Amino acid sequence: MSELPNLVGTLPRHLSPPRGMRRAGSQQPWLRTLKGPRGLGTALRRYANLMRVANLICWSADWETMCSRPKINRIVEVTGLSKATVKRWVRWLRQRGVQRGVRVGAGHGD
Repeated sequence: MSELPNLVGTLPRHLSPPRGMRRAGSQQPWLRTLKGPRGLGTALRRYANLMRVANLICWSADWETMCSRPKINRIVEVTGLSKATVKRWVRWLRQRGVQRGVRVGAGHGD
C-alpha cells in the first residue's frame, strides 16, 4: 500500500461536515440511499410508469378528432402495470388537466 497522507483527517474546519452530520465512509452507502425506497430510484420508476401510461393514451389517439379511448384493462395488458397503478396515473393526468377530453374506459378491448 502506498504511503499517502490521510487528507480527510486534515481538512480545515470550514470544509468539515456540519455539526450533527458525518462524512460518508464511501460512495456506496450514499448511492444506496439514493436508490432506496424513498430515493431517486423510486422517483425514476414512478416517472417511467407515468410515461408508459401517457404514451399508450397518446398512441391510442385519433389525430383527426384528438380523442383517445384506451380501456384501463388494455393499458394494464400492454404496460404490465397493475390496474391500481394505471388508475392512479390516469387520475393524476386528469387532475392536472393534461388529459382533457380523453376517455379511459374500464371495460375490455382497445
